[in-house]
Amino acid sequence: MKRTTKEVYYAEKRSRKRRTTQGSKCYFYQRWFCKDCQRPFKPSRNNKGKINFSFKVKICNLYYDSEASYRAVHRQFKGIISDLLPEFFGVSQRLLPKIPHQFCTYHALKATERYVKYHYSGGDKFWANRFLFVTKIICQCKTLETAQRALAYLERHQEELRRAKLLKRMNILRLRFPHLIKHFQDSNLRPDNNIIENVIKQLNQKFKKVAGFEKFHTAFNSISLLIMHYRFHKFTCSRIPGNNGKSPLELAGVDTSHLNWVRFSQRS
Repeated sequence: MKRTTKEVYYAEKRSRKRRTTQGSKCYFYQRWFCKDCQRPFKPSRNNKGKINFSFKVKICNLYYDSEASYRAVHRQFKGIISDLLPEFFGVSQRLLPKIPHQFCTYHALKATERYVKYHYSGGDKFWANRFLFVTKIICQCKTLETAQRALAYLERHQEELRRAKLLKRMNILRLRFPHLIKHFQDSNLRPDNNIIENVIKQLNQKFKKVAGFEKFHTAFNSISLLIMHYRFHKFTCSRIPGNNGKSPLELAGVDTSHLNWVRFSQRS
């Protein structure tokens, strides 16, 4: 049975520092290992033949259009998961009132932890920790009934919370609660936005690499391709009637049916 590529070798990422005109920088690279003998090796590079143009177009389409290197995010808008910023909540309520909105439970719990640890000045550590514990139950529980019982427990102890100077924090939790439990009512929603933040983290790494181009022409060529791709890319989610299915150049009156965006970008 013929072995696949993944069975023959594997790779791991390593880093090393280089001196540049901007100081010492850390660069990441892949090192390849044979699965049979575990020895490192460099993949062979065939520089004798030129890469044909159709293959270059395919590479550009995968990178800029299909977003293959970014693990493209699902495009259907099934729900909103956001941090606790009231500005974003207000905008989403005005523009997307029918879309379910889930507050990130991770951020809600961390906000309460920071308040109890750094800002609480009521002096009643017992009820401050008790309030934090119940908030943790609400944010991490697996059923809607558990979250409702946890909130009801705090509601029954309003007097204790008042004496502990936690009523303001209780009011904040009460206002957030309907949006902390949306994921129990809609299976499309997650309780937190950790996946999105991980995607943002990965994109930030990409942007740092772009910002760290060693040569001017490499950065210039990449940005030029990005701009040209946008000019030829057809809109699919425009809110303006008649724009979907047309590129910015087509909307400007340019006939692009006979033009290839990669070849057009290489004109002198």
